[in-house]
Amino acid sequence: MQIKEIISFYVNEASSTLEVSFRLESDQEDEVREDFIELCEVEKFGYNFKKSGIDLFENEEFDENLFVDSDFEIEEDVSFSDVQSFISEYYLIFPEKLPSAQLF
Repeated sequence: MQIKEIISFYVNEASSTLEVSFRLESDQEDEVREDFIELCEVEKFGYNFKKSGIDLFENEEFDENLFVDSDFEIEEDVSFSDVQSFISEYYLIFPEKLPSAQLF
């Protein structure tokens, strides 16, 4: 089982799920697989796709110098390659959870 491509993904923090659409090498171009994976499962594999929880622009009186010379770092956005790495590992460990292909 080799992931050919990630079509789309969305980290839904409200439902605590990773929503992902992808194709395997064995799938046809008109087929897609969709899954909803609990974020707690994602974290068990050492990935963190949640946002940092700090909204820098929530306050209208935001001071841009507030974080200068601090240890605070803004996390990079989750990339397609991060999601592909995770689901490759996830379905390798849990092949029974691999969703079946559906027509796109």
